[in-house]
Amino acid sequence: MVGINGAGKSTLLKLLAGKFLPAEGKVVQSRDLRLGYLEQDPSFEKAYTISDYIFHSDNKQQQLIRKYEELLENDPDNTKAIDKLTEELSDSNAWEYEYKIKTILGRLDIHHLDQNIDTLSGGQKKRLALAKLLIEEPDLYLLDEPTNHLDIETIEWLEKLLTEGNKTILMVTHDRYFLDNVCNQVMEI
Repeated sequence: MVGINGAGKSTLLKLLAGKFLPAEGKVVQSRDLRLGYLEQDPSFEKAYTISDYIFHSDNKQQQLIRKYEELLENDPDNTKAIDKLTEELSDSNAWEYEYKIKTILGRLDIHHLDQNIDTLSGGQKKRLALAKLLIEEPDLYLLDEPTNHLDIETIEWLEKLLTEGNKTILMVTHDRYFLDNVCNQVMEI
């Protein structure tokens, strides 16, 4: 979606994401629809570190990956613990998932998982929110200015990632080149 500032593009995304209720009418969505929303200025409720935000406590594979990555970063000489986690990762078929997470975090220049989110700049916070969204692979991506704070190389990588497979994306952006390369329909508000 494109339009002049103040036209309601971001407000529409917030309504669709359920961030607030409409003044009139209603927003209806399928119960099993997994929606991913990238805010223009993301907030990080109940997350203190990057690791807290990225890894869900109810996802066994993500928790194994979290332990493994934190061990490699904080205690790389603990071979006994690393070997045990390596075996658990293999048993749960998590290596491909671990590689995907590591690739996304690396491409978005997110490296220190124990870093406190409050110490991140606005651009780093935006990249962190984008990383989580890409890791989760929702059914519907709602993206509000996804290329803000990204360099050209990272924008090209994101462009390729979003055009692979069969993704449904509703995006607000002023980056016309990115829009033309990712979207097959443009709506003006």
